[in-house]
Amino acid sequence: MAEQPLSFEELIAAARGGCDRAVRELLDSYGNHILRAIRRRLHSRMRSQFDSSDFEQAVWASFFAMDAERAPVRTPDEMASFLAALAGHKVADEFRRRMTSAKRNLNREKSLESVGGCDGALPGSGETPSQAAMADECWDQM
Repeated sequence: MAEQPLSFEELIAAARGGCDRAVRELLDSYGNHILRAIRRRLHSRMRSQFDSSDFEQAVWASFFAMDAERAPVRTPDEMASFLAALAGHKVADEFRRRMTSAKRNLNREKSLESVGGCDGALPGSGETPSQAAMADECWDQM
């Protein structure tokens, strides 16, 4: 027997109550809204450090941890807007941590090619100390 579809308010209440089916329906319905908001705001320097799905999981964790009064969504459009705004705040917080702080500033990272004097070979790609010692031993034996 097919279950009756839930109204939006019932769906939110059931999801907050722990109903797996309601949670899955919310994830399926609003996951793309969150991902689009994250990808729109994620700085290009941070893309190599973070996956969009990590931010999405943080958004859902925050949403389900909030009291219903702090997240007053009454319509599907309000829900999409609220989750997109929450995603934007998560990305902005991480941007401040990773791009403007002195401790973890991604702007200070430099690639090996940009350092200069690099001919394509990595530093230390020559003979290792153990290889030099073995070569000296072989030379002495000869």
